[in-house]
Amino acid sequence: MALPKDSLPETVRDALRGGNKMEAIRRLRQTTGVDLKEARARIDAQSLNDTRLAAREALIKSGVPGNVLDALQRGSFLEAARQYFDHRRRTPSLSASRSLDVVRPPFSQRGDAPPELFHRVVTLIWWLLAFTLAGMAAYFFLFKSG
Repeated sequence: MALPKDSLPETVRDALRGGNKMEAIRRLRQTTGVDLKEARARIDAQSLNDTRLAAREALIKSGVPGNVLDALQRGSFLEAARQYFDHRRRTPSLSASRSLDVVRPPFSQRGDAPPELFHRVVTLIWWLLAFTLAGMAAYFFLFKSG
């Protein structure tokens, strides 16, 4: 009696829900007659899938939007970060830092988004480094070479 690869008998699912992988493998082998290697692979795949689904539900309950999780699942981390940042910017914060949001306006109201601010700071640091190196070179060539 061969089952589709994605479905597991209810007795096997009960053993997995109880956290007993060895019992689940034993029940799957008894029910379907598959060998030990295939049974273990199917149980591991199912438990990994269940873990991913549970983690996804926990993240959705904590406020992470589904489109961010979809982007992460596709492996597009930059897109996921961008979507998460956009989501956080549009929705008000319900955390303990809410009082800080009242005192300090969000980036969108200040007219300066965090990536732009980051690039400005990095550019400033590079210019300071360049001027420092130019000053050191001028000092060396003017006063130490003679």
